[in-house]
Amino acid sequence: WRETLQFRILGSLSVVGNSRVAALGPPKQRALLAILLTRIGEVVPAERLIELLWGAAAPRTADHSIQIYVSDLRRALEPLGGSDRLVTRQPGYVLEVDPDSVDAWRFERLVKEGTRLLEDGDHDAGRSTIREALGLWSGPPLSDFPYEEFAQPVARRLTEGRLTAVEAYAAASLEAGRITEALDLLTAAVHDDPLRERARELLMLALYRSGRHAEALRSFHALRTQLTDEFGVDPSPSIRGLYDRILAHDPSLARGSLATPN
Repeated sequence: WRETLQFRILGSLSVVGNSRVAALGPPKQRALLAILLTRIGEVVPAERLIELLWGAAAPRTADHSIQIYVSDLRRALEPLGGSDRLVTRQPGYVLEVDPDSVDAWRFERLVKEGTRLLEDGDHDAGRSTIREALGLWSGPPLSDFPYEEFAQPVARRLTEGRLTAVEAYAAASLEAGRITEALDLLTAAVHDDPLRERARELLMLALYRSGRHAEALRSFHALRTQLTDEFGVDPSPSIRGLYDRILAHDPSLARGSLATPN
C-alpha cells in the first residue's frame, strides 16, 4: 500500500497524516512507539518492551500499562487513518507500515541508492538522492530519548550514516565544482566530530580549492594536536599525504582529482 502516515524519528518523535499531527501521549507511551518504529515488521514481545521501558524497575502493573499504551496509541493514530497499523500478535506487538513512511528507513534506503548512483558515475542523480536523504533530518535521531537503552545504538548507527552521507555528498559536490556547498557541510561535520578524518580531509581539500590554503593547513594542525593530546597517535597516512600535497601546491589537487578515501 501507499502509506499516508509519516513517522519521524530523525529529530523528535512525531507522526503526521491527513494534515494532522498525532498526540502521542506521555513519555513511556511515546517510547513504546519509538521502539516499534526501530523494529518495523518485527513482533516485539511484551516482556522485551517492559525490559526496554522500565529495566529492573518495572512495576507489577507493567504488562497492563503496555496494553493501555497500545490502546491509547491506536486511538491517537485513528484520526490519521492509522489505528490498524499497531497490531497485537503473540507474544507482543508489531508495527505494520510501509518502511518508506519512516524517515530513518527512507534515509538509509536513499543513501544506499545515492551511493550506488555515484559509484556508477551518475553524479547528478547521486547527489540529488543523497541531498533528499539528508533533507529528512531535523535534529539528532530519537532526540526525545537520549538516555534510553533502545535508542542509543539506533541513534549511533543513524548518526554515523548521516556523517558518511555528508562525506559522500561533499565529495561529489567537490567533483562538480560546488565548493561553497561542500564547505558548509564539511565545516559542520568536522564541528560535530573533530576527529573524523575523512570529513577533515575533504574539508582541507575544499579549503584549498577555494584559495584558503593557510586554513587548510591549520585544519590539519588542529586535528594532529587533538589526536596527539588525547590519544597519543598521529593522523593517518592519507591525510598526512594530503597535507604534504597542499604544502607543495600539487597540481593534482585541482578540481576533478579528489583525495582518496581512507
